[in-house]
Amino acid sequence: MDKELLYLPRKLKKKLFYLQLSEKEILELMDSIPGGNYDEPRVQKSRNLKAPFEKWIDEHMEIEEKIKETAEELYKAIIDLRKQISRIDNQDYQHLLILYYINDLSLNDIANKLYVSLITAKRWKYRATMEFEKLIPNDTT
Repeated sequence: MDKELLYLPRKLKKKLFYLQLSEKEILELMDSIPGGNYDEPRVQKSRNLKAPFEKWIDEHMEIEEKIKETAEELYKAIIDLRKQISRIDNQDYQHLLILYYINDLSLNDIANKLYVSLITAKRWKYRATMEFEKLIPNDTT
C-alpha cells in the first residue's frame, strides 16, 4: 500500500466508464438485427446455426460481469482509502483528500467548497499528500 492507493479509485472509475461505453455499444448492436443478403451468391458451404446476435448477447453478459466486478472493486478501494485518510489528524486535509481523490473535484472547486484560496488548497493538498504517504507503509516485499 503506497501512493497507488490514492489513485486507485480514479483508475477504477475510468475503467468502469469505458466498460459502460462498451456495454452501450453492444446493446445497440443487439437491437440491430441484420437481415439476410440475397443479392450475392452464398459462398460458405457449412451452415452457421447461430443467430448473428448470439455473440452480442454473450459479450453483453461478459461485460455486465466485468462491470459488476469493477464496481465492487471500486467500492472496496474507496472504503480502504477513506479508512487511511481518516488516520490523518487534520480535518481540513481529510476533507481535501476525500474531495480530490474520491469525489474527483478540481482544486479550484475544492477551494470554493472549503472557503479557502486556491493557493491554500494547493498547499493543503501537498501537505495532506505528504502526511498520507507518511502514514501508509510502503510494501517492499
